[in-house]
Amino acid sequence: MTPEAQHAFPTVGPEFVERQTVVNFGPATLASQVSGYKLDNATLTDKILRNSRATPGSIEEAELPKSIGKFIDATGMSTRYSSTELTRDPARVLERTAAIGAELVREAMQRQGWDHIDYLFDTSASLSPEVAELMLDQANIDPATVITRPYRVACAGAATAFDDSLLDPEARDKNVVVCALEPLSQHTSDGQLTLKNMGIPTIFGDDYAIIAYNPADFEVVSARTHIVYDGAPIRFHTDYGLPPSDDVIPAHYIFSESGIDISSVSEKGFFIKIEDPESDLPAEMDGIKTATFFIRATAEVIQKVVECAQAKKVDVRQVVMHQPSLKVNEGIQNRVGKYPNLANLNIPDFLLGEIGRSNSSSATTLVIWEHLARTGKLNPRQPFLICAPGIGAVITAAVIVPKQAK
Repeated sequence: MTPEAQHAFPTVGPEFVERQTVVNFGPATLASQVSGYKLDNATLTDKILRNSRATPGSIEEAELPKSIGKFIDATGMSTRYSSTELTRDPARVLERTAAIGAELVREAMQRQGWDHIDYLFDTSASLSPEVAELMLDQANIDPATVITRPYRVACAGAATAFDDSLLDPEARDKNVVVCALEPLSQHTSDGQLTLKNMGIPTIFGDDYAIIAYNPADFEVVSARTHIVYDGAPIRFHTDYGLPPSDDVIPAHYIFSESGIDISSVSEKGFFIKIEDPESDLPAEMDGIKTATFFIRATAEVIQKVVECAQAKKVDVRQVVMHQPSLKVNEGIQNRVGKYPNLANLNIPDFLLGEIGRSNSSSATTLVIWEHLARTGKLNPRQPFLICAPGIGAVITAAVIVPKQAK
């Protein structure tokens, strides 16, 4: 991340919120934690409006509120959380994030009745893999006793790690935690608070979520992780590099269009190359190109995975899916609806605005999963599809049958 980045949100003014939620999903435990300054649409609109009025060459002042409002409405977000008081210091970001993760791990272990963890899959958009060891230390767990695997594949991280753990014979009958730690406000700056650049601060925010489970309690019927270069419509700085890939790649990993060139798959984890911004902003996004790619590619992967499950006589209707934004979610719903064999697939409507969360990269999938479980909209005794598209790009999907469904 760039140390010179100026921060989009002040440390005073907005309300600081810290709230943890926990729910059981069959034999698994899902937990998440909100921790940061609460930024509602009115606060964000005011900041963007003031900055846009001061920008030379901007559109007519009378049109600004309408244009900003239209964009924010299209995101579907009502609230996002920010911890920008820490983002000038990467070491503090890492320390604070590890502390939040440790608290979630302790809560999940207590719920599960565990006295140890065997595997920790650590997912994040940009953090150094060092966060896993720091988190275990703060949870009073000896890192030497836990197999850790970092997943740095942006929004697809938690879903991909979950699928991979179920397909790993070594992880079966083990205590596994997937931990998605996403202080995304480190990628925001004052320069993004204009009509031209407001995509990042209006859509993304901090969130932290985990799932604790035994892989033997779930069965993967079909899975596909599609790695394909998306042209870098979203760019930001990362605190990791790509280690060499192993010679043997999981069978459900499919590479196309330079996908192999932007990824690393090995015992050390799964990493994807994220391009640096072309400007001096900490992050950039071309919203139209991002949406177009996600809608098309995600629908295609879902179709292939469900088709495979149906060939095995598994009828899947429930869906847990990462929600990038309202318009992208609606686009995926519409495109999936054009496939005759997906007519019974129930992709949830956009929920993040309703539950007061934002796009938090890999944590979003688990936050949505937790909400669906809490509200009784996801039956742990029925098959479900889990799916997440991530920039770079990784699109992952799998049809899962809980052991309780058999």
